[in-house]
Amino acid sequence: MNAATKRFVLIVEMARTGVIYDSKTGAACPCCGAPRLKAYKVMPLDGGLRVRYHKCSNPECLLCAIGEGIKSLQEE
Repeated sequence: MNAATKRFVLIVEMARTGVIYDSKTGAACPCCGAPRLKAYKVMPLDGGLRVRYHKCSNPECLLCAIGEGIKSLQEE
């Protein structure tokens, strides 16, 4: 596996396990860095943690191209 493939696998893993959501800046795409991703699903607060699911809308982003969702985590 070459370095670019390894990097992409790590980015997909990060998107699935969760990026940090900040109440002021929102969540950023782990692949292209696009800020303030739009959430398509927001889960109720559970034990001080809120989970959101996003899609990157940057057409040049590999996560957008493959349709991979991005999970974000916010501590309350």
